[in-house]
Amino acid sequence: LAALRDANRDGRATAGETVRYTFVVTDPGTTPVDRPTLQVTLSSGRRLDVTCADGGIDPGGNVVCGPIDVTLTAADVRAATLTATARATAVDRAGTRLVSPPSTASMRTTGH
Repeated sequence: LAALRDANRDGRATAGETVRYTFVVTDPGTTPVDRPTLQVTLSSGRRLDVTCADGGIDPGGNVVCGPIDVTLTAADVRAATLTATARATAVDRAGTRLVSPPSTASMRTTGH
């Protein structure tokens, strides 16, 4: 989920405005996982680490990661669309590191 605080109310992300990202990480497997974390890369190349709730995730369960507020830079809004790509990681009970497929959220920008 990405929510833009659109200060100038033009419906597009502009440098200096804030985007609040909140993510839900789900364990689709059959065994619990521990220490979920989330790494987000914006299409501008900026990387963000998002904190998830302490503890683990039971099979079929989920945990909320964030929210994280990001103040947009000129580089973030240079393209017509800003895309955030997130990957979750966790560790199973055997100690194996698990990485999710990427998930994306996009929004229109001023494009300059």
